[in-house]
Amino acid sequence: MDNIKIKLTYWTYPEGDDFDDIEAFKADLSKEFETEITSQPTDAMGGGLYEFVVEILYNVDFAEIAKDYLEDGVKVGLGYFWKPIFKRIKELFKKNKKYRPDIEVAKFIFRDIEIIIYPLYPDSIDEVIDETIQTLSRHYSKIKSETTSIKSIHIPIFNQVDSYEVCAYRVRLNVDENIASFKKEDYFNLWGIKCDDETDYVYNIKDQSTLKTKFYTQAEYDIQLDKKFVSKR
Repeated sequence: MDNIKIKLTYWTYPEGDDFDDIEAFKADLSKEFETEITSQPTDAMGGGLYEFVVEILYNVDFAEIAKDYLEDGVKVGLGYFWKPIFKRIKELFKKNKKYRPDIEVAKFIFRDIEIIIYPLYPDSIDEVIDETIQTLSRHYSKIKSETTSIKSIHIPIFNQVDSYEVCAYRVRLNVDENIASFKKEDYFNLWGIKCDDETDYVYNIKDQSTLKTKFYTQAEYDIQLDKKFVSKR
């Protein structure tokens, strides 16, 4: 598909042990999509190994997709592209349970914005992808009118102070998470908006309200947590 490119990146053990049948996986995926798969050994033995960062680059503006959906009822077809990709990833993961593989994040990169969807429970992105993008299409005009130039939308985020009291608004954390469980409805509560001028907003889907306030991605949280520990030394 000419207007779709797939990028998968992940870390391996320091020895560089890779997934079984990874070459067959690459060849199969490349039959339908322009594909780039990159693995890199790490010198650390912590979490995050063999977890895919999935990037789907879609050579259209999301604003056009949202407009078509609202005006003509054209269903947003991201699930059409996501589902065959996810099916192949699941098959690869089943063959490589010894590595405890997972999806770290899914990024849908359009010409105008980036939509980042975080997994909350097994297969959660696959379950909510269509409904999430269609919901965003309905709310996109409202979000644009109440924010500055949008760079990325993070789905979902939470208003829950973490265990180390680093922040209130944040994505689901990889290690320090203190929310006991997650459910599908969490995807349709709060979203985080990052703008080109480095302003952050939190959008409440139910209230259709926008709050100008900082929220933290995992990388931003890690930086603040390190600073907090350094200040206590």
